[in-house]
Amino acid sequence: MPCRTYTTEEELDTSSANLAEREAMLCGILRVLESKKKLQAILDAFNEEEAGVTTQALRKWWSEHKKRDDDRKRREAEEAELKKLRESARKKLSDKERAALKLD
Repeated sequence: MPCRTYTTEEELDTSSANLAEREAMLCGILRVLESKKKLQAILDAFNEEEAGVTTQALRKWWSEHKKRDDDRKRREAEEAELKKLRESARKKLSDKERAALKLD
């Protein structure tokens, strides 16, 4: 029987509310396994019947999740760089120039 922790509609709603946290947990675990070169062995031993999902579905989710993480990290790095550039530019302006540009 597939692994499930909810049995009622109310419990399903509660599980949905915690999905992001559980996804973060799974991501952290898979990243460690991948970095230690142990993910393949885990996937080879993955019990589809017990989990209720296929290894193929897990691999697809993981690939898509990593891409979303990489995109998010790239955006965050770009935003951090822009913030750094803005702060650097602000420091070069006088108080009057900042006031004229309504930066304060």
